Amino acid sequence: MKIPAIDSSGYKTPILVVEDDPSIRHLVADALDHLGLTCHLAGNGREALDRLATTRYDIVITDIQMPEMDGMELLRQIRPLYPAINVIAMTGYSTNYTATDVIQAGACDFMAKPFTIKEMRAKLDRVFRNRSPDQ
Repeated sequence: MKIPAIDSSGYKTPILVVEDDPSIRHLVADALDHLGLTCHLAGNGREALDRLATTRYDIVITDIQMPEMDGMELLRQIRPLYPAINVIAMTGYSTNYTATDVIQAGACDFMAKPFTIKEMRAKLDRVFRNRSPDQ
């Protein structure tokens, strides 16, 4: 079944994908490209914060389990600095955090790995629907 591109209504801001595993990072990038969206890539939370300081992002998709700075710490740092950013957290497994922990830390949604492009599209569609007109 072909998944059509997202109706992002003129959305031009790239999505920041934060994932330490290069193959998954590029898999997410390919899925976003298939949906008609542009993304930038970061290999860990520190690299993501550097990118956030220089480029506008409205959406960050981040892994939770990463070396150097995990996704939960990244969430804790994003919230006060960039409160309007929508963060979608993803993880293949987590013994340290539950989906509830991730949402309480400030993520707008959660995806378990492996995920389907259909699931990713649904999560992003919801973010676009909930955006205020001035964003």
